[in-house]
Amino acid sequence: MKQTLESGRELFKNKLQKAVNKKIFLLIAIGCLLFSVGVYVMNYSTNQSNATKHLEALESEFNTIYDHTATYLLGENADRLFKRVLLEDVGLNTLSHSFYQFNVESLIKSDLILTNKDHEIVYTSYKEEELNLHQIQFNRVVCDNSLKPESGNIYNAIYYFGGNYSSYIFSKPIYENEDLIGYANIYLSGNEWNYHLADFNFNSVITDDMGNVIISSRKGLVAKINKFNPKIENHIFRQGENRYWTAAKYLNRYQVYIYALVYYPKNNSFFAVGLLIIIALGLFWFHLARQMTDAMAEKNASSVNELVKEIKIIRKEDSEYRIQMDTNDEFSEVAIQINRMLDTVKELNEKNTKLLELNNIIELKQLTAQFNPHFLYNTLEIIRCLDFQDSARLDKLIVSLTQILRYSIDNSCKDTRLIEDMKYIEDYLGIQKIRYGDRFKYSVKMDAACHHHMIPKLLLQPILENSIKYGFLKRMELEIDIEIHENNGILCLRVSDNGHGIPEDEERKLRASLLQVENTTEHNGLHNIARRLYLSYGEGSRLELINHYGVGLEVMIYIVPN
Repeated sequence: MKQTLESGRELFKNKLQKAVNKKIFLLIAIGCLLFSVGVYVMNYSTNQSNATKHLEALESEFNTIYDHTATYLLGENADRLFKRVLLEDVGLNTLSHSFYQFNVESLIKSDLILTNKDHEIVYTSYKEEELNLHQIQFNRVVCDNSLKPESGNIYNAIYYFGGNYSSYIFSKPIYENEDLIGYANIYLSGNEWNYHLADFNFNSVITDDMGNVIISSRKGLVAKINKFNPKIENHIFRQGENRYWTAAKYLNRYQVYIYALVYYPKNNSFFAVGLLIIIALGLFWFHLARQMTDAMAEKNASSVNELVKEIKIIRKEDSEYRIQMDTNDEFSEVAIQINRMLDTVKELNEKNTKLLELNNIIELKQLTAQFNPHFLYNTLEIIRCLDFQDSARLDKLIVSLTQILRYSIDNSCKDTRLIEDMKYIEDYLGIQKIRYGDRFKYSVKMDAACHHHMIPKLLLQPILENSIKYGFLKRMELEIDIEIHENNGILCLRVSDNGHGIPEDEERKLRASLLQVENTTEHNGLHNIARRLYLSYGEGSRLELINHYGVGLEVMIYIVPN
């Protein structure tokens, strides 16, 4: 006996630990997955938000600088000054002052080159040493190209020489009475623009639609030939070992691309540290859960074994003994209910012993109070030997047993609504399902019109008990079907099983016994139901057998309300 108890305790502990371990490993996997997704979403949302905000600011600044320059170049005041210098060879100081005022109001510094129609420089804000032959020749090309756009439009070009920052050129031909008299070219300083972009938190690049760089916040982002044609994959631009989260936009009005680049290094170390922390926490939970399951298994197994020992005393040694448990858990509640049941059964047995010769009403009370103690002991054996997977299953079994015990010993009423009685019948079947597992199947079909019929408590329980008891003697797998309906005011209850039926001679004896006051067969449950029906509802209510020997047995109950 001691060896069996120890084996049961160890089995329960192992099963509980396996169930907890699976959940912890699943929790670790989910934690790693959520961390990975969280890091990705956080990086995506943060970098995309920063890049988008920077792109919007960059677009706003470019619009402001471009519009301010174009407005000046196309303005009437500048046009008048240009013509005066070109036609009258006067007003250089006025033009110089006007352009100086333009630079003061601009976000970045610019320079002006004014040439006649023969490309000879008439005025420039550049110092003499700042101009070189290359820029002068390039300026001639820009002047020629500025004739291509429609009249009144700005022609834009990019000047790049050596390792310097490029300059963005605004060029406009100047006409007098539709005659070309010269060209005005404004050069936006790349150095100045780069210095201004230093106030931004992130890198920037602006190019024309051919990839020629107008401005970049870092020279390292641009090829030596002043080109920027980035290959962007999933918002990522890679340059050597550096990575940038990139947002880009094409400004059709100006025919330029703007790029906002947020430095986005690989965070493998951060990611690895995060995963290691989650795994470390998981191992800690695993260790803690193992200790808790050991303690839980030890406590529950001890409680079950103690309860079983107490029941064995009642069964084999002293029927007057009452269970004594102070474990302060669910099993204590079970013990209390068992003691109450035993007290009630003892009281009823004593009363029935004295009232054996009384009238049918006393006999009815005696029959109603019966409850098979084997079911109780078998259920407790299930609790002790159950292949536990988690405590929830144990709790459900204990609750079901407690509800049935309370219901069976409640003497406040002998009859109850069918819908209420069937709740406890299904609790009973659920316990049997736990006991036999996949070997046992059942189904319940009940018309809604039958719910409020009054019947004796636990009317079907003895029939189901017989089906299970005798069915498993012949079958390894048992199926029980319950069907309840109403026919012309008569409540019809049908219980069928595939338990092989009963032999013909035994069937004859059982049918005869159902019509007698005393039972002459071993089928006490069926006889008691037949007597309860007769005493409660009269001859119209009855129990009938439909025997299919070798196939199964059907029990029909007909109740005619009084």
